[in-house]
Amino acid sequence: MRAYLETFTAKTPLHPAHLQEAVLSYLEAGGKYLRPCLALWCCRALGGSDEQALPAALAVEVFHTWTLVHDDIIDRDKTRRGRPTVHEEFRQKGESQLGLGEFAAHYGQSIAILAGDVLHGWAVCLLVEAAQQSGEGKEGEHLALELIREMEGEVLPRLIGGEVLDIQLSQRPLAEVTEEEILQLISGKTAALFAFSARAGAMLARGRYCPEDVQISALGNFGYHLGVAFQLQDDLLGLIGNEAELGKPVGSDIREGKRTLPLLYAWEKADEQQRGRMGEIVGHVNTTEKEIAEARGIIEDLGGIEYCRSMAKLHLCQAQEGLETIEEGAPKQLLGGLAQMMVERTR
Repeated sequence: MRAYLETFTAKTPLHPAHLQEAVLSYLEAGGKYLRPCLALWCCRALGGSDEQALPAALAVEVFHTWTLVHDDIIDRDKTRRGRPTVHEEFRQKGESQLGLGEFAAHYGQSIAILAGDVLHGWAVCLLVEAAQQSGEGKEGEHLALELIREMEGEVLPRLIGGEVLDIQLSQRPLAEVTEEEILQLISGKTAALFAFSARAGAMLARGRYCPEDVQISALGNFGYHLGVAFQLQDDLLGLIGNEAELGKPVGSDIREGKRTLPLLYAWEKADEQQRGRMGEIVGHVNTTEKEIAEARGIIEDLGGIEYCRSMAKLHLCQAQEGLETIEEGAPKQLLGGLAQMMVERTR
């Protein structure tokens, strides 16, 4: 995939240099590549080849990357994958290279927003390439148009809606937040793109747009529940993970007031004193590391960690049910292993 990315970016050079650097920042830093693997292995599971699905696999990774760039601005995070976030990197470059002074922070955010816009456009172009490689004539053109329509007309609104809900819930009292809303947030912000990755790979194997195909539908459900399990594990790691392994701050969800399942569960089980203390810590930008550790301890003592872990395992089981229609073989084993890894990973 790295070679394909290099070939693709060579065809679309960007200027000025800061834009090129910003667009490639996260892609060059590497990542888990879970969504691309899902697309590739779902294509294999239905008899397709990596060559058929490779552009689509890169498309979903590039699409995911622009959402990370914008998400980091919204969350005001300064690190991602062990390096500065795009807006922070170009704030620093605005100061050191361009001498922008106080304007440097706005410059960094502007570059990050524009880099995300380019990545979004690239994702659409890559889906066109994917369909051109998979189908011939009108079927290939129809597949390209439908995959783009699904990504832009269905996945994108759900993803952005999940992001908006994430922001809104962080400002609402915990007592007014429901588990259903948190799962709705996860469904839009994370699971929708996982489901699309799986379905896109499967349809590329068929060479045509056929979303109601039993196996494609099953793989889409597999991807959806995989995405939910992934995000629940991500929320756990945001509380109890190793910062060096994660490459991003642990505990920032508490400082930002993000409404996660372990936090909500603990709140519902807490007594008046514990709720009072959590209210003093959660969602305050000046919260100290010691206070974050205190809140983490309360959440763990009240069973929030274990409850979230059990829910992740439940969605893992539901994901694995989606593989029942798939023939035995290496692709099915790879997908099963990917599902298991979701609830066992430490980064």
